[in-house]
Amino acid sequence: MFTKKLYWYYLVMVAGLAAGASLPAEAVTLSVESKSGASGTSVSVPVKVDQASGIGGYQFNIAFDPAILSCTAVQKGTLTNNSSWNLTPNIDNTGGTVFVSGMDMSFTGLSSGSGSLAILVFTITGSPGQISPLSFNGGDCYLFDTMGGDIAFTTTNGQVTVAAPPSPTIAKST
Repeated sequence: MFTKKLYWYYLVMVAGLAAGASLPAEAVTLSVESKSGASGTSVSVPVKVDQASGIGGYQFNIAFDPAILSCTAVQKGTLTNNSSWNLTPNIDNTGGTVFVSGMDMSFTGLSSGSGSLAILVFTITGSPGQISPLSFNGGDCYLFDTMGGDIAFTTTNGQVTVAAPPSPTIAKST
């Protein structure tokens, strides 16, 4: 069984390379940006890659503290904000996870550069000084090339810090 799977993987890889697909030459980092904001406000948190060349799909699962944050939306990122990219989010505010998958339906993949694959939108519900980690669940994180092959990468977690609300300004009257 294993030999048969390896054989098919080899055929797909050879066919993909013959068709012009390429694997990234440099190491790829998938990261969640850190943000801060006052309770009751929204923050947009990009999930970024630093080497986008050859990425044809992705999947990641990010954990957060549901006592501090509530995920309200997942949007396409700067690299995937066009009609050929399909984005599928699954938000679980009770368990504190956001699962996101994306795929380039044109099968051309990203050409180069760095930027965001997706943007997570959170409403901050915690108290000033609290911090919610934004942590990748490594077993549910993948980057794929246009032929469905795995792209090696590392991850960098982020966080959202609940900031104190701005102090009111008092104008002196004369």
